[in-house]
Amino acid sequence: RISQMLESWSGEYRTPIERLHRFVGILDDSVDSLSRYGCPMGSLNTELGKADPKLQEHAENLFKLFEEWLSDQFAELGYAGRAHELAIRVMAIGQGISTLTHIHHDTGLLKRERLRLRNWIDQLADGSSECL
Repeated sequence: RISQMLESWSGEYRTPIERLHRFVGILDDSVDSLSRYGCPMGSLNTELGKADPKLQEHAENLFKLFEEWLSDQFAELGYAGRAHELAIRVMAIGQGISTLTHIHHDTGLLKRERLRLRNWIDQLADGSSECL
């Protein structure tokens, strides 16, 4: 399902910035669920890592699909040499936002931090920023 979704986004959104914004939109799509339960992929990986490393390896592949797709977007945006680093940063920020939103049951936190992430992506696109 994740592969199909990412393929769909690649076809539906013309530019890498639009596609990156769509990725960040996952946070908006899941705000209530993230507040109540946290990120299901993050939770799955955390729990499987404790109990069954082989299964966790399979769950990790879900993250790798996103990381590869995000890397492609950053490469197309002109950051080929740092694309994977930037992809990991986006994933880490998203997971952090999800976790803290769940811990604090604060959807406002998610909305504020998601906006900060979108602004950072916009700054990367126009060359005015490289770091958060």
